[in-house]
Amino acid sequence: MILTITNNYVAGGDFSADDEFAPLTSWIKALWSGVVISVALTVLTLWQQCQMTSLGGCLPKDAFVALPGTIAISVLPNILGFGIGVYALIFALSEKFVKMFHEAAQRANANGEKISVLTLNADMAYPLMVIIIAIAVGLLQQVFKESVWLLVGSWFMVWYSLVKTAGLIGVIFRIGEQALLDKIDAQ
Repeated sequence: MILTITNNYVAGGDFSADDEFAPLTSWIKALWSGVVISVALTVLTLWQQCQMTSLGGCLPKDAFVALPGTIAISVLPNILGFGIGVYALIFALSEKFVKMFHEAAQRANANGEKISVLTLNADMAYPLMVIIIAIAVGLLQQVFKESVWLLVGSWFMVWYSLVKTAGLIGVIFRIGEQALLDKIDAQ
């Protein structure tokens, strides 16, 4: 399921994403900025906080930095609940809005872009899935507190989930904007 949702996301909701992998260029285009931002924030978070161990590992000096799993399991479930609620509201979008989005996607496809009305579905589901993965990594980090890999991975997933949540808010904003304009046009 993780791979299916991610492939749909990177393919821009393309119908063929259920049957074949999106091209590598689509993966890079869809994921690179969020990954780069999250890596940079992870490095900044851990920079100068590492106390080298005799085994070459890193133990953070600050308790906050040492426990990204705590952040993941305390903050992210709230964001996940909000996102799931908003995702459910997508199905209440007017038929006019969905048809208009579909027509816009067809025009974009005629210009060489590959998007579909399913872009909305992929743009909502992917950030929610990332949040679930971040919570799972955070739980593992809480169990295995000495693991440097889980420390770094948990910080990365916390930051990546927040970056993707910001993208989700952008999608929600655009949907809300168009839904309000549709209501004005209906009068």
